[in-house]
Amino acid sequence: MGIAIEPSGKSWDDIDNVMHRDAVLFGWGAHDPSEIYALYHGSFAGVEYYNTGYYKNPAVDAHLDAAQAAPDFAASLPEWKAAQWDGSTGFGARGDAPWAWLVNIDHNYWVSDCLDLGPLQIEPHGHGYPITQGLQNWKWTCN
Repeated sequence: MGIAIEPSGKSWDDIDNVMHRDAVLFGWGAHDPSEIYALYHGSFAGVEYYNTGYYKNPAVDAHLDAAQAAPDFAASLPEWKAAQWDGSTGFGARGDAPWAWLVNIDHNYWVSDCLDLGPLQIEPHGHGYPITQGLQNWKWTCN
């Protein structure tokens, strides 16, 4: 593609000064779709750390608004999916792709063989997701 990148570590103060102008690597991820809304809705263009590239697409905004207005989570799913790609546009890789998703992180934890963690789920990269998620399902299996 002809894109040359030289990654460098910066402080958040430095990132604050360039994030609306230069490419910046962020870590995102949540089980809550409201993060998707903040990353891609035009009303968040240039707002803090969310839509740093000033992305605006009226069709995507309409799908995101419809998803937020849905009566329940199940009813919102078709709109969240259509915001990614509705057959002609979207924020996903087939569409505008204003964010370049580079990696998915697998979290690894070492625990005692005596600790049954119960059912596991995909863990988001969000800062509000604790290692103790699902603690109520943990069981000690050794005497």
